Amino acid sequence: MDERISSFIKSLREQLDGLPENEINKAVSYYEEYLSDAAEAGKNLDEVLMELGPSAKISGMVRAEMSIVKAQRSPGLGNFMGVLKNAFHGVTAPLAILALSIFVAISLSMVAVLFAGAVVVFIGAVAVGVGFIYEALIIPSHFKLEILGTIGIALGTTGILLIVAFGLYKLARLLVKISTGQIHRMQKKSGKPIPRMNKQEEYKKSNSKRTVLVCAVISAAGFLLFSISGLPVRYFTIFNSMKPENITMRTEEFDPGKINRISVTTEHSCIKLMRNSSDRILISYEQPDWLDYETGTVGNTLSFHEKSNGRLPLFELSRLHESRTQLVISMPEKYSPYDIDVKTTGGFVYIDGLAENINVNTYTGNIFIIPHGLAGNFNIKANTGDSSFIKVSGKKEGKKTNEGVGYYKNMQSKKTLNIKSSRGIINIE
Repeated sequence: MDERISSFIKSLREQLDGLPENEINKAVSYYEEYLSDAAEAGKNLDEVLMELGPSAKISGMVRAEMSIVKAQRSPGLGNFMGVLKNAFHGVTAPLAILALSIFVAISLSMVAVLFAGAVVVFIGAVAVGVGFIYEALIIPSHFKLEILGTIGIALGTTGILLIVAFGLYKLARLLVKISTGQIHRMQKKSGKPIPRMNKQEEYKKSNSKRTVLVCAVISAAGFLLFSISGLPVRYFTIFNSMKPENITMRTEEFDPGKINRISVTTEHSCIKLMRNSSDRILISYEQPDWLDYETGTVGNTLSFHEKSNGRLPLFELSRLHESRTQLVISMPEKYSPYDIDVKTTGGFVYIDGLAENINVNTYTGNIFIIPHGLAGNFNIKANTGDSSFIKVSGKKEGKKTNEGVGYYKNMQSKKTLNIKSSRGIINIE
């Protein structure tokens, strides 16, 4: 063998150190045969070696070929990065380098986004599943259907999210295959002879269909459990502002002579304060099956406190939306308490024909003041968040303050309606 060929092959073998031995042997044999054939054909060996370039460059092209084969066999993000690392070996034309650079940047961005999306959705699936299972564990044991329904929604949503994550993952792998194939075609245009590497082993057939089918079955079973639990009807009723069917009417009455303060707190039932023609303080409450309440007097204070009975999972979200169940507290015409304190998260508050010291605080609930001929008998101090507004007689009123939007009407009265909503609308007729 010509000494120049021997020297080139020796250098090439050293440059390929670290690759699988069989691939090194294949590449070395390929170039040994290529150079020997050129010498036997009477070609100028020095010119052939000059065309090939240094052994370091050839080894880079071989590594690039191997990285492509590896990425095609197992199209993951790590293998794709290996392809990109070796993508420019053998590409020398300025326009080809520019085109390849643009293609590499675009394909890497798309592949990274898809793989990242798959990971994020997978983590979301696990978090949602764990969250709903936790909700199921804290539901009182006698609400068996609700526990099953919560487990069902955990399975249903987790199954769907896993299908989405798997779809993004498969799409990312497909894009890796397409991109590596295109990079390989762009490299081959260099005209340099490159040995074709073996694919070594056939892929095991993907179980994609089976994976998707299992997730779909789990999801369907979960949503079936959820649907028969009664939870969808409750959620539909709440979020569509409908009055629920399963309501228990609760009524109580109290002697106003023993009460000079009233404290009312609800989760998301609407509150109405009004007058009545009797000589008693009357409480009328429409109790839905997911809420409980406590009422009574402590000293001279009458209190009503609404709370969840644990039946409705994710109640912290549901309570942000008003329930059309209503709590009505009516007082005798001449009864005038020292103050009335009203708080609710999502419930609407209606103050109908009352001129008293009343403090109202809601989070998302709207507030409606209906004077009924009481104009001039009370002051009004209203405040709402920046994302909401205050209406007075149908027109937007108020000024921007550090706390949002504020409105103040001073009628020189000893009675003040102090009303505040973080995200609800305040409407004063």
